[in-house]
Amino acid sequence: MIILRKNKESPGKGKDRDHTLNRIRQLMQLNKYSEALPLLREQFQRLSNNKSGTAYSHPGAVQIHTYYGECLIHNGKLGKGLGILSKGLQRAETEKLCRESLEEKGIPYMEKQIIHQGSMAEAYEQLEIIETNCPVKIIKKGAAAFLSRAALHFKNKEFKDAVMAYKKIMAMAEKYGCLDFDNIIRAGDSNIKCGHIREAQKIYEFSKTYADTLHRQCRRHKKLADLLVLKGQCWHAIPHYLAALKCIPGDRGSKTRLRTTLKRLGLLEHWESFLNLSSLSPDLEHLEASTIRLKKELHVG
Repeated sequence: MIILRKNKESPGKGKDRDHTLNRIRQLMQLNKYSEALPLLREQFQRLSNNKSGTAYSHPGAVQIHTYYGECLIHNGKLGKGLGILSKGLQRAETEKLCRESLEEKGIPYMEKQIIHQGSMAEAYEQLEIIETNCPVKIIKKGAAAFLSRAALHFKNKEFKDAVMAYKKIMAMAEKYGCLDFDNIIRAGDSNIKCGHIREAQKIYEFSKTYADTLHRQCRRHKKLADLLVLKGQCWHAIPHYLAALKCIPGDRGSKTRLRTTLKRLGLLEHWESFLNLSSLSPDLEHLEASTIRLKKELHVG
């Protein structure tokens, strides 16, 4: 239920508008948004066509602008409704009510719809309309909500849906600065679960820019190493496990997986020799070169 704001009746020409506005309020109080929308559209069009500069001098006009945006949202026109309210922020007369409507109703409703709307295609279509009609602040919130939808699919082990959701949103989320390391890793993991190994590798490699802490760098190298083992490329995986240990020397997961990989190659007895490489080589490129040299020294294929 929306919170309605009443205005005092104005004399003269404003009476007809007040009568219409009262009718609109009644319909909206009864959640009859589809019936209120044509009335609001007509009133809003009159405001838009008035070029005299006095169109918003009447308090009811301000409410028509706000109600029209809210009513569009409740009629499934999410992007257009948010756009109308956003434009209201640009007028001194409508700024306060439109900001209040956006913060209290419009944006929370948008986030709920994008995260929980049944059809992913419809949710993304709404987001594209929002991108066309709304300021960056609202677009970012919409993109973040779609990321939350993707993360929810991942949490619920709906990996095919997670793959689809991340594929749709990652470029937009990157564009508006709301993409983060954890979601990138979830996108890669979802592709692994669906057997899309090549796509997962691209995503893990892409996460490098977002791995801005040692723990994230360690996690990223482990993901890449595990993927390479999955592809049967154990020798290529070893430098990544060593790079993970270089980031976090005490990381148990990296040590365990490195030991398992060396055991698979029949090289567990050379564990210490490989482990020492992580402290002697400054970066992944040098670790790869050091691993190749050690491989030759051990005369293994």
